[in-house]
Amino acid sequence: MNRLSVCAIDSLSSEIYNNFVHTFIYFCLLALVVPSIALSHGTGASFEQEVGEFRIDVGYEPAELRAGDKLVLDFDVLGAGGSSVPFDSVWVRLEREDRTLLATGVARPRIGPTTLLLTLPEEPGEAVLSTRFERAGETLAEASFPFVVHAGEGEADSLPAWLLPSLVALLAGFVFGRLSTRRL
Repeated sequence: MNRLSVCAIDSLSSEIYNNFVHTFIYFCLLALVVPSIALSHGTGASFEQEVGEFRIDVGYEPAELRAGDKLVLDFDVLGAGGSSVPFDSVWVRLEREDRTLLATGVARPRIGPTTLLLTLPEEPGEAVLSTRFERAGETLAEASFPFVVHAGEGEADSLPAWLLPSLVALLAGFVFGRLSTRRL
């Protein structure tokens, strides 16, 4: 075998190795990111209620609701077999002692969960979250969820549970990407 053939084989094996490493990194990052996008809520707790043929699922985080904390709500309506039912928007109302604290509509995005971020009332006590899912101006399903806002310092200043795995995945992608582009 001449010297030119050895260089060509070495170059080809290096290219195959780099393609393998890039593909491996891509699938590792995909495995970390897809579950949080595909699920209506990957962490936290949820309110669920059967309404006729549908099940209303409202995921929330943090799991313990404390006065003054920020609250992330993910809205979904599920049909038979647990598959998501198409809807255009969800109307949301937060009430406390016959007083409306929030009333808004949330449009469903093309990608990702239908999400609302709000701050819980500063005073502890009982509250009710009401939802109404609509498609083409018609009501699909609606439900109300009573809950209790607890006193005390909560997780208002803590990071969301999904942030750390996302940062680790980005860092790993950067490091492995840099390592895979180095010549051996």
